[in-house]
Amino acid sequence: MHDVELLKGAPPGEVPPARGTPAPARPLRRMARGSETDSRIRQILLDHPRGLTVGEVAGALALGRSAAARRLDALARRGEIELSTYGQTRVFTLPRRVSLASTLSRPPPLVLDLSPHLRVLDVNDPFLAAFGIRREDILGRPLGKTPFARCVGEGLLRALWEGTGGVAGSAEFECLIGDSRHVFMARITPLSPARGGRGVVLSLEDVTGTALHRRRLEGLMDEGTLGLLSSRPGLLEEILERKREEEQMQAIRFSVDRAAVATLWAGRDGRILRVNHAAARLVGYPEEELARLAIPDIDLDHLPGTWESLWEGLRARGATSFESRFRTKSGATLPVEVRASHLEHRDREFALLFVEDITRRKEGEMAIRRSEETLRTFLDANPDPSFLTDTEGRVLLANRAGSELLGKEGDGVIGTSIFDAMPEKAEAARQAFRGVLSTRRPGTFAEEISGRYLHTLLSPLLDPAGEVGRVAIFARDFTDRKRVEDALRHANERLNLLTTVTRHDVLNDLAALSMYLALPEVQAGERPGSGLPDKLASLIQSLRRKMEFTRDYADLGMKMPAWEDVAGAVLRGVAGMDTGPLRIDLDLGSLEVYADPLLDRVITNLVDNTLRHGEHATFIRFRAHPEGDACVFSVEDDGAGIAPGMKEAIFRPGYGRHTGLGLFLVREILGITGMSIRETGEPGSGARFEIRIPAGGFRMSDGSGGMYGDTGVRA
Repeated sequence: MHDVELLKGAPPGEVPPARGTPAPARPLRRMARGSETDSRIRQILLDHPRGLTVGEVAGALALGRSAAARRLDALARRGEIELSTYGQTRVFTLPRRVSLASTLSRPPPLVLDLSPHLRVLDVNDPFLAAFGIRREDILGRPLGKTPFARCVGEGLLRALWEGTGGVAGSAEFECLIGDSRHVFMARITPLSPARGGRGVVLSLEDVTGTALHRRRLEGLMDEGTLGLLSSRPGLLEEILERKREEEQMQAIRFSVDRAAVATLWAGRDGRILRVNHAAARLVGYPEEELARLAIPDIDLDHLPGTWESLWEGLRARGATSFESRFRTKSGATLPVEVRASHLEHRDREFALLFVEDITRRKEGEMAIRRSEETLRTFLDANPDPSFLTDTEGRVLLANRAGSELLGKEGDGVIGTSIFDAMPEKAEAARQAFRGVLSTRRPGTFAEEISGRYLHTLLSPLLDPAGEVGRVAIFARDFTDRKRVEDALRHANERLNLLTTVTRHDVLNDLAALSMYLALPEVQAGERPGSGLPDKLASLIQSLRRKMEFTRDYADLGMKMPAWEDVAGAVLRGVAGMDTGPLRIDLDLGSLEVYADPLLDRVITNLVDNTLRHGEHATFIRFRAHPEGDACVFSVEDDGAGIAPGMKEAIFRPGYGRHTGLGLFLVREILGITGMSIRETGEPGSGARFEIRIPAGGFRMSDGSGGMYGDTGVRA
């Protein structure tokens, strides 16, 4: 019963203050005393319509200040009295109820009608009576030249001028009328008269009583404040510091709320504590709804399992930044950059997150990446080495062929000096480079570099000031052309040599034949002596072989040299030959050589040499291995071998038991593309022919995906 009575009249969910002492044995009597006290409070406030403080009510009731405050708070909660706060002073009044009679008897406002230039157009009688002014002394005159001008201060005048500009306003001012000082509340209302122009209406209300009461309350508040300050030294500075902090915090909160950068505050558990307007717009949530979520609810890259590690890292470092993906309310994915800071305030930790939408940046990066890929594809399609360098010759950009020329891969070529690729030609290259810088005109440079023959164009790129800022370098690889030219030149030299040798041998055979034909018995038509027919037959056979050799040699240098698969050439060379029990062993891997198409004939002649002179040979083996920057291609058997004194002679034309031209032809064919051959076998153990292939004239796999020898890409 007691609890029910105590709760009666209280707002829902609100419990009246506890008494602090056990309930009396007779609660009804206490309730009666409370009702009597409430009635006395209402009567006191009725007698003081301006309102009273807690201390004033306590004094009038002869109650303690705490007891009076509890009764006043209870009445205020029930809406039976009103509470107004002025700083730290609370003033209680009865609810204002205005009667019809008091409304009708209320004095009319004091009204002044002013033109846009503040000239008095009209004035009502209450205004004239209140200020003791005659109508003729004010009507039609500028406001500043009327008796009312003495009451117009700076604040009222400013409000009037703003009113002529269409801005309504109000101002409080004081004016001495007779011996009394009155306080007026002025309200300025802009008007747009039909005659044109913009005037104002000045309405005045005498608020002297209200102002005096307010000042009395302010005085009471000041007295209480001074008493409190005197009892606690340093309190004023603490209050002022707290006020400054609050003002700064309000300014910061106002600025952050309206900042263009999305800002979120999150606790250690990842729950969002506060957001600004931009954050709500970014993810499409209302601010209230977004503030009920957690970071993992919207961050696709920091789900609940990863938020803790992010928090610990942020706490350790103090600040961090990262890219992530936010999910908007509509379900769209938004790329963002997050700059996070760990903060502590009043023993509370939280993360401050600044979030930026980087959709356009990502689109731009993607466009740049596609453009770079297109440019890279375009540059790499050029088989000639191409570079962009600074004025010191350091590489800023290179295509694939350029990287390979400098022995680098990918971006490893960036920063490399182009002169590193040509140490033996570096000074000549620098001289050409300096010439381009000084003349600001294109230049050329042609040299053999690392086994490649390059014709290089250097083109200066000028900056807006007309100075050389970059140099574009295009190295045209004409190695194949140079090799073809050299091969043709060697072929012509060998053809000339062949013509000379063959002509000399044929003439010798013809001279011998003529000598035999000039013998007397032949001239007399008699039967030739013993052995003459055989000698004639031998001469004719020799002539036939020489003619056959010239037929083979006529093809020398007639076709362009090309890259030849050596294993394939071996198989083609022995095809159709009767090798009998001779075993052919191949250990060549992927060897390719730059050679005359007659390479097959080289193999045929070397195998034929083993068949003719190897005697007891059972195999012939073809092998190859790198040796320095060159390659050795060997052909060996297990036959009789070649005597030391014959190792060089066997390559001379005419040497041997047959034509003596087979190995001579082998050396000539190989020499077209710079290859050489020698015999290095041991007599009695077998013959061994070593063909040495120069750098740039071969290529073969190293067994691990790399290449030996020539890897240049040429058109």
